Amino acid sequence: MTMAPYGGDDPSGESFVLWLREIAVSRGFDVSPRGGGRHRLAQEMGMSQSAIGRLIAGQTMPDVETLVRLARALHVSPLEMIIRSGKLSENDLPAVQPGPAGSMLSAEEAATFLGIADDDREVFVWMLRRMRRVGGPVE
Repeated sequence: MTMAPYGGDDPSGESFVLWLREIAVSRGFDVSPRGGGRHRLAQEMGMSQSAIGRLIAGQTMPDVETLVRLARALHVSPLEMIIRSGKLSENDLPAVQPGPAGSMLSAEEAATFLGIADDDREVFVWMLRRMRRVGGPVE
């Protein structure tokens, strides 16, 4: 997992961390230092308990792939997790109009349209395909 400093409109990441703790607790993960929820969350995500502890403490920010795994573990939309983290804003996501006869952009076309950098492209394409399997047509 690649960790990077917090970004977006909240450089400290404080609002994301508070939201993340609230969601974790509401999903049954007691993320207090001795609550046991950090260990359970780490197991569900296949991560170390110390990495979860740093995230919950606001010391680090996960990469997009880890945000997606975190969203799954907490039963939150990956898109909401990524927006709340400050990696993207809602303004970064233009309204995509359907093409002829209601056709949709492929995941690769969406990545190009949104200007997703090559180093993030594979994860973006994977995430979009995964989300479409759950909530819409499969490409």
